[in-house]
Amino acid sequence: MLTVPVFSKEWSAAQKDLLNVFNKYIVSSLKGNVEDQMTFFHPHFIGWDYEQKLLTNFLATKKTGEEFYKAYKLNKFVVDPLEIQVENNIGVLHLNFEEKFSDSTGKETTSHGPWTVIMMKQENRWVFLSFCWLQKFEEGK
Repeated sequence: MLTVPVFSKEWSAAQKDLLNVFNKYIVSSLKGNVEDQMTFFHPHFIGWDYEQKLLTNFLATKKTGEEFYKAYKLNKFVVDPLEIQVENNIGVLHLNFEEKFSDSTGKETTSHGPWTVIMMKQENRWVFLSFCWLQKFEEGK
């Protein structure tokens, strides 16, 4: 399930464009197609889960996705965009997210928290340059 209150604010056309690309990434995530997901990432992508000591890059992100979808099924992904900034070919999306996923036994876990996404428009296409997020996990919710 994808839930995005796209019109919770009066977004400009450029902000809507950025949000629409992000929504397509979420739909791809719900399908569990890592190859498709990675088409949204710049090859020099760097991300940081604030709970981790080290940053992640494009290849590590791909590997993490492959391992995740072998062990889990993503059931729900809800985002609430708080602010979207677009300046020339750089876009920044600040949002809150909640995702629900289950393992092979059906045990469900919820992950939620703040997320900042930095995107770059490259060859008329928005790609992820960086993510910063903080995940909180709750089992059985």
